[in-house]
Amino acid sequence: WANNFGGSPTTINNAGAITRTVGTGTAGLDMAVLNGAGSIDVQTGILRLSSGASGTGTLSGAITVASGATLDFSGATYNVNAGASYSGAGATSVSGSTVNFAIVPAFGNLTVSSGTLNLNAGMTGSGTLSISGGAANFNAASTVAGALSFSGGTLGGTDTLTLNGSGNTWTSGTMSGTGSTVVSGANTLALSGAGTKTFTQRTLTTNGLVTWSAGQINAGGGGVFNNNGTFDIQTNTNWANNFGGSPTTINNAGAI
Repeated sequence: WANNFGGSPTTINNAGAITRTVGTGTAGLDMAVLNGAGSIDVQTGILRLSSGASGTGTLSGAITVASGATLDFSGATYNVNAGASYSGAGATSVSGSTVNFAIVPAFGNLTVSSGTLNLNAGMTGSGTLSISGGAANFNAASTVAGALSFSGGTLGGTDTLTLNGSGNTWTSGTMSGTGSTVVSGANTLALSGAGTKTFTQRTLTTNGLVTWSAGQINAGGGGVFNNNGTFDIQTNTNWANNFGGSPTTINNAGAI
């Protein structure tokens, strides 16, 4: 759905149902902005919303993404308001939109590569969480069952993100905000890759094995690292206070 003639993008007011029931590729409602209390049901393939579009859409219906399918928020601003629901074992991608959730979405796999995701009521995730660009802000208590892959962008917000999966990785990107990231139980976190990791303000709490094998950590603003497991330093690099302010506090209740 393209805006080949210019001007304002199409507005789609959905009071019924939008479904994707066949096809394994990408169908784009590009240069269009959705509104309404109607349902969105992605059963197969990829449904891409608003690539290249500006404006604001308000969604307050049932949104379902089936296993193997993807809903991609690619442009414009979307407010997912009270009255909406969001569920399914499929994938959700934020690749250019600003998406503001006032409800608790139940994601499958969640990917943020560009744009901004504001989880203002929290979230649950039954799959993995991947952040490679843009920003994911956890402003209410959130949980992810699978592993975190953090390779760029910003993991932030004012509340707690709990990672309940093993094999979590942090290869680049900024962990910030006044909230906290908790790696639960014996689950692992690997700080690897040559990319710089930025750590400001946030509290990181780990209970299992954390390995730091590569990449400088640039810190500042008084972040806190609570090590309740083992922090294995395998690299010849630095945890530096490059951003000024209070240095990082490391509370070691386990082993370094």
